[in-house]
Amino acid sequence: GFVTAGLLGTPLGWSGTLTVTSLAWALLHSQYDTISLIAVFGAGLLFGLARLSTGSLPLAVAMHALFNGATLLLS
Repeated sequence: GFVTAGLLGTPLGWSGTLTVTSLAWALLHSQYDTISLIAVFGAGLLFGLARLSTGSLPLAVAMHALFNGATLLLS
């Protein structure tokens, strides 16, 4: 989204942008335990990498839906 686009133009570059946005993503899920937050952070890195490498936000949204679905099935 717009945060990623805004951060890409800063000295953070793509790796810093992925790190910052994934950390923010994990903090939005702070109701979970530490292990789950680490998983959410990792998922955020994957979603962000998919977004940056393909330019497709809908792909990242679909990945998020699949991640949530798998988490629901495994819990």
